[in-house]
Amino acid sequence: MENYDQSHIEKKYFVDSYRYNCPFCNIRNVEYKRYDYGEFDWSPEQSCFYHIIECSHCDSKSLHLSYYNLAASYGRFDLPPSEIIKENEKNVRKNILKNEEPIELDEAFFYHRPTSFFIIDNRIPQIIRELISEAEGCLKMNYLTGASACMRKAIYELTVIEKCTGDDHEKKIKSLKDKHPAIDPTLIDVLSHIQSMTSDKIHEQSWDEWDSPTLTLIIETLKSVLYEIYVDPMKRKGRVSKVAKLREKITKKRMKNNN
Repeated sequence: MENYDQSHIEKKYFVDSYRYNCPFCNIRNVEYKRYDYGEFDWSPEQSCFYHIIECSHCDSKSLHLSYYNLAASYGRFDLPPSEIIKENEKNVRKNILKNEEPIELDEAFFYHRPTSFFIIDNRIPQIIRELISEAEGCLKMNYLTGASACMRKAIYELTVIEKCTGDDHEKKIKSLKDKHPAIDPTLIDVLSHIQSMTSDKIHEQSWDEWDSPTLTLIIETLKSVLYEIYVDPMKRKGRVSKVAKLREKITKKRMKNNN
């Protein structure tokens, strides 16, 4: 049976040439228009193109940067992006496939403001959300040192907020297994494989940066752990509360009828 799970779309900015996920009003698949655009010199050798996108629902505007000169008609981006890439090979970064494979519109951008912050549930502590958001932005721009620092700091802040105990940071992270036994211990083990987590070294940046695949693994693992700690319990509580209210309503109705 074909898999119709489309949840990955919520992690995108641009769903297609007409719709996107607005980071301001958090409405998915809402129509947008290109409010403004332009070109500037990213470096002496490379041009960069900025696009200001306006949400059709809340009228808020977001900034998006691309090395591709994305064509647009009637305020919408023209597709397919693969054709755009063929015309703009000189502006393609080294770590992006040039014209070998078609790419989705969302992949034609390397930076967004706001970033993908809108996919992180607001029940997660703000300081951690902001650090993950910054890390994802740095990763998209291939700033691995900055992304590494943000993720180390985010995990450190989690151990502080959760009042984790232990002689070192690895033991503090692993103590989450006892505090939250419902979490898959494998996720905690992934996060615990972090070295040089002291705040002094974070500020001095005297540690080796993670590569892109490692950063992606750490980011997604941390998101899963945060969801298990802060989001899922609240959802369960909400479901239980809803059932309790329905039960109470029925009980009151029966009592009234019996009287």
